[in-house]
Amino acid sequence: SRLPFFAEFGARGDSGGNRHSRNTPIGGIKGDKGDQGMTGIKGETGMKGEKGEAGSSGPVGPPGNSGVPGSPGNTGPSGNTGDLGRPGPQGWPGRDADTLNSKEACTTQTEGVFRYSKQRKSAEFCNGEQWVLLMIAHTTLGMTAHFPASSCHHIALWSPQRGNGVYWIQPSMSDAPFQTYCDMNGRWTLIMKIVGRKRTFAFDQAIWRTKTTYNKEDMDMDLSKETKLQSYWTFPFSELRLSMYSDGYITRYLKYVGPDTQHVVLPYTSSSLYDLIADNLYRPTRLGRSAWRSLIGFDSSLQQNCNKEGFNVIARQHARVRIGLVANEQNDCVSPDSMIGFGMG
Repeated sequence: SRLPFFAEFGARGDSGGNRHSRNTPIGGIKGDKGDQGMTGIKGETGMKGEKGEAGSSGPVGPPGNSGVPGSPGNTGPSGNTGDLGRPGPQGWPGRDADTLNSKEACTTQTEGVFRYSKQRKSAEFCNGEQWVLLMIAHTTLGMTAHFPASSCHHIALWSPQRGNGVYWIQPSMSDAPFQTYCDMNGRWTLIMKIVGRKRTFAFDQAIWRTKTTYNKEDMDMDLSKETKLQSYWTFPFSELRLSMYSDGYITRYLKYVGPDTQHVVLPYTSSSLYDLIADNLYRPTRLGRSAWRSLIGFDSSLQQNCNKEGFNVIARQHARVRIGLVANEQNDCVSPDSMIGFGMG
C-alpha cells in the first residue's frame, strides 16, 4: 500500500464581517497556491512478477573458429591374431646327410650344396665345378651363374673393389640368374638402353608391355646399341637413374659441346619398371622441370608451361612419353608439342 501524500495548503483568508452583498461571496478570499510539498518516502519493493513466456529462437550464428587439435589418444588394444597363411610351395628335395662327406666330388649334381670340411675346418660351397671356402665364395659373388647376387648393390657390398662390368644377378622375382651391366660407382643395375633416333622403344611399341628381352647380348656401355634386360620386369627398386648421352651439339652461343652423359636420380619405389609402365596408367613424379632439362643441357629449348611429368605421360595424341615430361607454349596441357624423356611418340 502507499503512504498518504503530504502537502501544505494556503492560509485561510480574513472574514468579510456581517455585511453581505449579492456580488460578494461568502467567506474569505481564496489564498495563493501553496508551495509543492516534499517528495514522499520511497515505497517498498513489490513482489516478483511471474516468469514470462520464452521468446522465439534467434538466427543461427556463424561457425566459430576451429579449436586447437586435441592430444593423441591412447594406443588401442592389440588386434586378434590373423588367420594362418596358406602353405608355401614345396622346396627342392634335400640331399641325404650321409652323401655330404669330404670325399664327394663337386659337380653340377651337387651345385649349390654346402658342407663342413673337417680337413679345412671351414664351411665349403659347391659352385658346380669345385668346393670353395665360404669366405672365398663371397669374393666370387656375381662372377658366375652358380653364385649370382641379388643386385649390383649386393656385389658392391661384399666386394667394394669390383669395377664396372657384366655380372650375374638373380633378383627375388626372377626364376633364374641372368647377366646385367653394373655401374659400381653408384651401384646401379642396368635395365635398358634406348637410342632416341630409333623407333624400337617409341611410346606405342609393344616392347614396353611384354616380359621379353631385346638384344640382351648388348648389355655393355656401347650406347649406340639398344637392349632390354630381364631386370625390366624382375628388378625391384626405390630409385631410378635416368641417363642421356649426347654425341655433341651446338649451343645458342655457337659453342660446340662434345660427347657427354647427364644423369638424374628419380626417387620412386616399385616392384619393377614393367609394373609402372605396362598398364598404360599415368603415374606422376615430382622431379621438376629443371632436373629433366638438365638431361639435355640448359642451352636447349623446352617450352615453359604444362610441365606434366611421370610415367605414361599423355597430353594429346602426339605428345606422349613413357618416362619424362611434356611442355607447352600456352598455359595449359591441351596442345603441348615439347617434351623430353624416354619412349616418346
